[in-house]
Amino acid sequence: MKNLLFFLILIITSLFFSGCPYSSKFPIDKPSLKVENNFLGNWIEEKSSYWIYEVKKLNDYEYLIYQTPQDTTTDVDTSNTGPESFEFKKDFSEKTTYYAHFSKIKDFIFLNLLEKKNDVWESESYYIYKFDLKNNDEFKLTEVTSLIKEKFNNSADLKKYIEKYMDAGMSFFYGEEKVYKKLL
Repeated sequence: MKNLLFFLILIITSLFFSGCPYSSKFPIDKPSLKVENNFLGNWIEEKSSYWIYEVKKLNDYEYLIYQTPQDTTTDVDTSNTGPESFEFKKDFSEKTTYYAHFSKIKDFIFLNLLEKKNDVWESESYYIYKFDLKNNDEFKLTEVTSLIKEKFNNSADLKKYIEKYMDAGMSFFYGEEKVYKKLL
């Protein structure tokens, strides 16, 4: 019975913490990889067609990524005029802007994302994802999970930590994977 209880607690805990990407005050490193033209354009998540991600070149080393709803009139119940209905409409009509750049550690590529909403910095935290370009029309993002509790004082310390665990097969390191397809 104790084993069953422990197993249930473990499952509930892992479900509670899944889906949260790791955030850091620092990127893995300064932008140093040139912008890849194959990554520019409009993308959509394979399993969800709600958001469109427009990827543009900011400069030689950084990207601007705009996350916008594909259709702002999607399935909104207009008969409910309460405050919850208004918030639902507002949340799904927002455009989110990300500043991004790639970092390379060994043969792995990581995406550093910094979010900005409504011309105000949401937070000065970078979200870190492992990036795999499958071909010119498809890529995969794998979040570095928030189960990492270490805090780092600089980019160099963060990079050393990632290098140590990124290919060690540790179950706590990576979280959800999402595949994105290019819109033609």
